[in-house]
Amino acid sequence: MSIRQYIPPRVGEIIQAKMIGHNGEELWVLATVLDLKSDGTVDVRHIDGRVYESLPKSFIQRFDWRFEKGSRVKAMWKQHGWFDAVIAEVNEDGTYDVQFDDGDFRSGAGRDDIRFVWAHFN
Repeated sequence: MSIRQYIPPRVGEIIQAKMIGHNGEELWVLATVLDLKSDGTVDVRHIDGRVYESLPKSFIQRFDWRFEKGSRVKAMWKQHGWFDAVIAEVNEDGTYDVQFDDGDFRSGAGRDDIRFVWAHFN
């Protein structure tokens, strides 16, 4: 068995958050990290828009997200902001080539410069 060091999630990261259902059952749901509190708790926004505050870190699970060719993403363009894009290629060195919706292209983008796109539910 290997033990990995705890690495706190980042604001904006998609994680799984443990919620307690109406019948008392544990549910793990997708959420976005909104804030990391100084006491170690986390505020999150559930995929349906509800906000949960001060969840203990034991209620948070991180993913090892992997982008694939064709994945819809938001990607950073030259520190000007996040823009809609598609993963054009997954490179052997762990970086990604990104085709932006406006026609721009970026080679060798790191994971920190790419985010998954949330689906919107009404």
